[in-house]
Amino acid sequence: VCSDGGELICCEGCPGAFHKECVGLTEIPEGDWFCPACRCQVCQKSHVNSQDPLLVGLQPTSAASFAAGIAKKAKGLDPCTMLICDQCQREFHAGCRHVRQLPRGDWYCGEECRALSNRCRDVCAAGERPLGGSSGGGEEENGLSTLLLDGRASKDAALARLTKQEEHEQRKRLIRRCTNVISECFLPMKDARTQKNMLPLIVRAKQCGPHDFTGFKTFVLRRRSENGGDPEVLCVATVRIFSPGCAEMPFIAVPFAHRGKGHSTRTMRELPAMLRRLGVTHLVLPALGEIKEFWEQKFGFRAMDPEERKDLLKYKILRFPGCTLLMKCLDGGLQGEADAAEAAGADAAEEAAGPPEIDLREDTDTFEDFDG
Repeated sequence: VCSDGGELICCEGCPGAFHKECVGLTEIPEGDWFCPACRCQVCQKSHVNSQDPLLVGLQPTSAASFAAGIAKKAKGLDPCTMLICDQCQREFHAGCRHVRQLPRGDWYCGEECRALSNRCRDVCAAGERPLGGSSGGGEEENGLSTLLLDGRASKDAALARLTKQEEHEQRKRLIRRCTNVISECFLPMKDARTQKNMLPLIVRAKQCGPHDFTGFKTFVLRRRSENGGDPEVLCVATVRIFSPGCAEMPFIAVPFAHRGKGHSTRTMRELPAMLRRLGVTHLVLPALGEIKEFWEQKFGFRAMDPEERKDLLKYKILRFPGCTLLMKCLDGGLQGEADAAEAAGADAAEEAAGPPEIDLREDTDTFEDFDG
């Protein structure tokens, strides 16, 4: 929560560690303890409260992953079974949400999350969006486009049948290129226990042990190829949209060959605009001390106060040692779009220089989903 060290309490349900004060405790609890994100968001109890021997100690996961264990039960779900919303990633007891049978496919905690998921799916399915009109770009942005990419789609057999095979293969190549760009700009982000590199899993929206990245999507800035080949990737940003009130962007990367040309600035103009169209009001990101001022002055982010940080504990936001969690309000509506266009025209020369090229690869080599 505060990114400081000291005496920390470890969560039994995720890799998180917290100061007792940061989670509202006056003393260190005895026995197993679960952080706010690993508790039912209705009753605030954890998954170990179940009395069913098939489910006690079972790690909570998305609805479909319970199939093997639940298949042994003829009476349906135990009320204390934990389900995770496939949009906001929050956990709920099946009984607290009145779910009696194992859901098929994606499961959502409410209509708000279902509607947001449908909007995100529509944006991904719409494909690339050429830059121009709303971004304030002119001739220099001819051939540039943005795309919201769902890494899970690359191995979706149904998608392969519904789309042209060539288009499906092109999508897989794009996911590989985005993975390479992120890996080029950051040292491997290793799980503290297994030493497995988590970066490719974020782009590919996969799950590995306690690390669940299935909600991530990749926002890509591309340029049309002059020789008819695959478009060139200019900037990659990983984004996870939890709810209309919160989205996170833990990584943004520009290939070394394309730095100093304002591509990250264009991305940070187009990404918030897309989030506003989806109805998202706040974007959060982790920032190292040396570039915190850049994010605040250039893009309008600000450090979060303690109450705001506590309020976000219900989401499994990625946090990194030594980084400050910054927030930007996106609730500007049409005026926000107009301000962005005006800023794009006024700062064209400054954008060409791009952000300061600070190498982050030396600063973060391990991470947890939460840090104290």
